[in-house]
Amino acid sequence: MNKEQIANKYKLRLDNHHDEMVINAMFAIKKHKMESWIYDFDDRHGFLMSTHDNIYILSDELQDDAHSGCSFACTLRVCQSLLTKEHNNELIVEDIENESNETPETNNLEPINKKIAIEDIDHEKIKGSGKVYNLYGAMDEHNKKAMDVAASYGMDSAFDYMTKGIRDGTMDYATMRSLYG
Repeated sequence: MNKEQIANKYKLRLDNHHDEMVINAMFAIKKHKMESWIYDFDDRHGFLMSTHDNIYILSDELQDDAHSGCSFACTLRVCQSLLTKEHNNELIVEDIENESNETPETNNLEPINKKIAIEDIDHEKIKGSGKVYNLYGAMDEHNKKAMDVAASYGMDSAFDYMTKGIRDGTMDYATMRSLYG
């Protein structure tokens, strides 16, 4: 798969610097057949501090992108998120193809945003309280909600809010990182 095909597959733009870094990383990941390793990666130190041989291989492949350690790790997290979404979509297609013709009585699936909300927090009541943080205006809605929780209930509550899905099994780590950085 070439870089243009990767850009098209993952809806990335070749003329955007951040997308280009992701495209280059995905190209290297696919070149070295590391998709499943990236998808399953759960080193306790994260990509930034990992000493796995694959990190060194990818680092060598991506040296022309002039990554800092942080941008390298963030780029790999984006790749992990894309591969997770791709993997989950393949599972959904596989499930649909293997599904019987019986109509299920109930559908227990809920959108991810409903599942990650902590039940006792009234988000409407605290909306905007995170404006005390300098970058609040530049944040997406997921991070604004987390900052609202932090400003109203403290950082521990914000952490609990952001990781609730991981703890109750409704979200994987890569999805949480893609929502909250």
